[in-house]
Formats: sequence, structure tokens, C-alpha cells
Amino acid sequence: MKTRELLIGITTLGILLSCFSRQNSMTFETVQKGKDLDSIPLISLDAFFQSWIKNRKHVKIDVNVRKLFEDERFIYFGKKEFGFFTSKSHFFKVEKEILEKEFPGYEELSASDLQIHSWNELLSKEDRDIWLNTVAPNRDRCGLKYQFTLKDKKVILNAHWEVESCPELSPLKDKSYRLIYDPFRKRYE
Repeated sequence: MKTRELLIGITTLGILLSCFSRQNSMTFETVQKGKDLDSIPLISLDAFFQSWIKNRKHVKIDVNVRKLFEDERFIYFGKKEFGFFTSKSHFFKVEKEILEKEFPGYEELSASDLQIHSWNELLSKEDRDIWLNTVAPNRDRCGLKYQFTLKDKKVILNAHWEVESCPELSPLKDKSYRLIYDPFRKRYE
């Protein structure tokens, strides 16, 4: 009886894995060729911004949102997500006019560049020294936390210290910083 249950379990697992690994007919390549565009969902500018800002400058695995195709009305994007056994492609489109008007220069925007600039230019030397010179056993749980928003065609970075797990860093506890970047003019305000 146990052998039968084991065989059923293995068969069920095999079926589930094959379902997860089946590729959707839509691929990055088909979208790049302008096919299957009608079935791609439209997302808001804010949803696009929150996805785009997570792009990394240097990636080992292709996880960034990528521009795949453009027509008169929309710009089409794709992103891969990797699971335990499989990867899945997600596609979405944004209205071209809105994207170009409200988020100009998005293609050159890098969240890591904004974070580095905020570290070098906004933080006082005293705050940086506290962070760099304090030894804390739970330091990996502490640090600057960043929030990005898009408002009036500008990227706003708000950063604050999360140091609750590191009493040694308590002088940083209530400190926060704000950076405004104009991606069209490529300058900080």
C-alpha cells in the first residue's frame, strides 16, 4: 500500500512540475516582433515606476524590466521572475504619451545611482562616520531604507534609518533624508 501511495505522490509531483514548466506561447521574442500585443495588460504609470525603480544596474540573472516593443499608443515591457523550479515571464504595457510626458528619461534612471548620490551628498559626515565606525552584532538588519515616488515628473527618494535592532546606532534613529531628481534634465534639486 505504501508503494502505491509513493507512486501516486511521485506522479502527482511530476504532473504539477510539468504544468509549472509549460511555456506560455508569449515570449520576449514574440513581443519584440510585435505579436500577441492585444493580450498584454495595461498598467498605471505608478505601477510601472515601482517596477522600473527595482531594476539593477549590474545583474547576473536577467530580472530587470526591459522595453520590448513600441507602437503609436503603447510601450511594451517584460520581466522575468524566477521561482524554485521555473521562471515566468510577465508582460505589461504603458501608455506611451503618459510615460514620455510624466516620466521622461526613465531609461537612464538607476535607483542605485540615486542611493549612492544620497549617501555621498545628503548624509552628513557625522552620520556616515557613525554608520561606518560602529560595530553592532545585528548590523545586517539595520541601515538606510529607501522609498521612491514619482511626482511632477521628478523622482523623489526618501530615506530613513531603521536601527531598532542595533541600539549602538541609536543616534541615527530619527534621521531622514530627501532627494529630488529630475530625470529629464538629469540633475538633482
